[in-house]
Amino acid sequence: MTAALVARPSRPARLRILLPYLYILPVVVLTAVFIAWPLIYSVYLATLEWNFVSPVQKYVGLDNFLHLGGDPLFWNAVGNTVLYAAVLVPALLIFPLALAVALSRIGNHRSRTVYRAILFTPTVVSFSAASVVWLWIFNPVGGVLNQISQAMGGAGSAWLGDPGVAFWCVAAVCIWKLLGFNLLLFSTALDSVPKVLLEAAALDGASGWTLLRRIKLPLIAPTFFFVVVSTTIFITEDVFDAISILTQGGPYGSTTNVLYFLYERSFKEFNVGEASAVALILFVAVLMITRLQFRFAERHVHYS
Repeated sequence: MTAALVARPSRPARLRILLPYLYILPVVVLTAVFIAWPLIYSVYLATLEWNFVSPVQKYVGLDNFLHLGGDPLFWNAVGNTVLYAAVLVPALLIFPLALAVALSRIGNHRSRTVYRAILFTPTVVSFSAASVVWLWIFNPVGGVLNQISQAMGGAGSAWLGDPGVAFWCVAAVCIWKLLGFNLLLFSTALDSVPKVLLEAAALDGASGWTLLRRIKLPLIAPTFFFVVVSTTIFITEDVFDAISILTQGGPYGSTTNVLYFLYERSFKEFNVGEASAVALILFVAVLMITRLQFRFAERHVHYS
């Protein structure tokens, strides 16, 4: 009995054992409330036929997923989402990196700060305000683009009203809006490359392209990988903002994406079951793509 009492840890000792768990408790609670529970509830909603307000919730099993599989509107949204990713992810990697390399050649001159500020400004402007300005630019009657086109002898265009053009207009707005953030990341990463390595390579006769390909890009690979993953994950959400203000998915579904399709099914048609099924499909797709990116990074991205 005495030995057991001696072996029992004192109250301060028990508090020290629990202290690390108390530190992470707020994060665990927030994750459970705002991530884990909504995900679990979405799985439940995906098995229902419900309209948000009716007291009757009809269990339909996997019917919502099966219906999506035969819905041409859903597959049109999926195709557009893939096309947005194929256009925007490379553009939001190549253009910011090229601009960051160009800015790095300026050195520490004051004009470099000015250029950075100008290119980063669209990032801090709300998508709502920016899209309203772009609506005026794309206006087929008196819009800036049509005025320029007519001044150069062109006939102008309907822009957002043309199914063959509207998609590229939305993509251009997204590139303009999101380019500055990736530019700032690449520019900071290039500034952190040790000058000693660049000077040593230059003494060995390395040119600008060789310095970039052999030294700078490998050293900023972690930043490059972060930009790839973050751009891929958030591109669907970012495009949604532009779609919701510029085109509302039209004309004829040419600019919609999966997230806007989800929004229409849930908040316009009040089809909670199918909307939850779309959300789960999107979640799994992003999870799989991110996993593939991390597997690729394990072989080609090195942190030092």
